[in-house]
Amino acid sequence: MTRHRLLLLTAGPAALSGVFYLLCLPATGREQVQSLPGTVAASRSLTPAVSPVETDLERACRLTLTDLQTRLHVGMSSIVRPPFILLGECPPPELEQLYSETVLPVTRCLWRSYFDRRPNAPVTVIVLRDEPSYAAVAARLDGYESSSYSGYTQRGQRRIVVNLSSGRGTLVHELSHILALFDFPDMPEWFDEGLAALHEDAVLSDDGLRLIGVENWRSRFLREALSRDQLPTLESVLTNPVFRGQEEGLNYAQARALCLFLQDRGLLSHFYRKFRDGYASDRTGAGLLCALFDADSLAEVDRQFRDWLTHGEP
Repeated sequence: MTRHRLLLLTAGPAALSGVFYLLCLPATGREQVQSLPGTVAASRSLTPAVSPVETDLERACRLTLTDLQTRLHVGMSSIVRPPFILLGECPPPELEQLYSETVLPVTRCLWRSYFDRRPNAPVTVIVLRDEPSYAAVAARLDGYESSSYSGYTQRGQRRIVVNLSSGRGTLVHELSHILALFDFPDMPEWFDEGLAALHEDAVLSDDGLRLIGVENWRSRFLREALSRDQLPTLESVLTNPVFRGQEEGLNYAQARALCLFLQDRGLLSHFYRKFRDGYASDRTGAGLLCALFDADSLAEVDRQFRDWLTHGEP
């Protein structure tokens, strides 16, 4: 099956007609999802004029943008495409391009594959051109200190802040988080991060309707753990309350690989929706995994997963 690469990093609209490639250029080799509050206000805007029949969501977007403009420095452009508000250190046409080439197609694919409930409140996407701007905005808006991450989601404010100099893969990762927030707010961290990380590096399906995750830089953590015979069990992945910390890199890699495994078996969308709908009775997803793989225990699923990691394409 031929796959068209997603052009979501550095390529321009001319190349988009032929390919559509999602890349993540991690500056640090770690997960690109964490921090960047405030230094930009919209002095230039492609925000449409208020309609005579302004909807509640349109009004909420307008008020949210006005509030952000008072908190960020002058010089940031903005566009409003409900439910999304985009602000960035670039001319409005570039924001429009980012929306049409990345935000819109990615969200359409994710909605189709996973998320049935769409945002009913504003979602803000703030994109910065470099690390200093990113750190300044993160500190001003959310009180975040500079970190090794290239982006983050502020869930309470439904806000994404991203350092675009690392590529658009981080933005795709964060879009997965923010859309999941409306559809499956109780999603366990291992699955939330695994699903988001899966789409950092993806290709578009032949019919253009789905994003298909492919192997990326996180795989090296798996190979190293496998070579040392130190890969955690699936039970540990699903039940460990501490996802970040010393083994954060491996945790992200294994959660992503499990999603890749489910995708390879044609089960990922089904697993997501069944897990969401049955979460009250299966908080870890272990029971559902056993059912999907016709396994008597999670240990049997783990055996199949490890065999796939060794002989498949982790």
